[in-house]
Amino acid sequence: MKKMLTFGLLTATFTGCDALDELKDALDDGPKTSYCESLCDWATECADGSSELTAAEMADRCDAATNDADAACRNAETGGLSIDEALLLSQCTDAVAEMSCDGLVGDEEAVLTGIPPVSCAGYGADDPEGLVETYNAARNAVMQTGSELCESVVDRLCGSMVACLIGDHDVSDGEAFLMEQCTDTAFGAFESECGETGLYDQTLPVDVNPNRWAVSRCIEGFVEIDACDVTEWPIECAGAFTPIDGEDLSGLVTGSATDFLGAFIGG
Repeated sequence: MKKMLTFGLLTATFTGCDALDELKDALDDGPKTSYCESLCDWATECADGSSELTAAEMADRCDAATNDADAACRNAETGGLSIDEALLLSQCTDAVAEMSCDGLVGDEEAVLTGIPPVSCAGYGADDPEGLVETYNAARNAVMQTGSELCESVVDRLCGSMVACLIGDHDVSDGEAFLMEQCTDTAFGAFESECGETGLYDQTLPVDVNPNRWAVSRCIEGFVEIDACDVTEWPIECAGAFTPIDGEDLSGLVTGSATDFLGAFIGG
């Protein structure tokens, strides 16, 4: 009876199908889609194709990171919210589902200024900073770490050069052998330095790393050029290995590539 009276009072102030659906969901005592779950669904979907992590890896990392940031998520997922709390949460999670992906994979300005939806203000009223912290935890969790990106960059650079050696220069050595010579022997020092110096480390939103954008465009550009000619590498590669501060690794990269290629096709 109490629920029926509450529903009647609430529906007097809310109109529209979406609002009624939110009210019905709030009156259900069962588990709710938490703020953490909604953020992770959004982030995993948006990062697909931009992160080399699998969907399962992104989801697992995001779940752990967001729940560490927002303990209230577990409360929602176990059905421990009051009606008013559940209503505010429903309004928030619906808005999260409609968020643009620009806050995660847009240009640098869009990522830097990304924030949770305004509709989440009610849900996060008690801890607005925590609301943003959880949002950022989701964004960071679904992208590769700096060290993982270092390894990925080496793999993709070497993949392009090996394909060129075999396809354009008739190098007869096996692909697996060539990749090992490239990744482990030629580029081993770069991968190590890359990870140790934090070349691609990033923690949103305060540390948007332009090297991550540059190296992505650098690698994408290999589709249209002769990877076996270091002088023809995409112009974006010039900024992919040169941090704003710290050690410049561009010479190490080009030197490693030149030495590797020279061992199979000469000067």
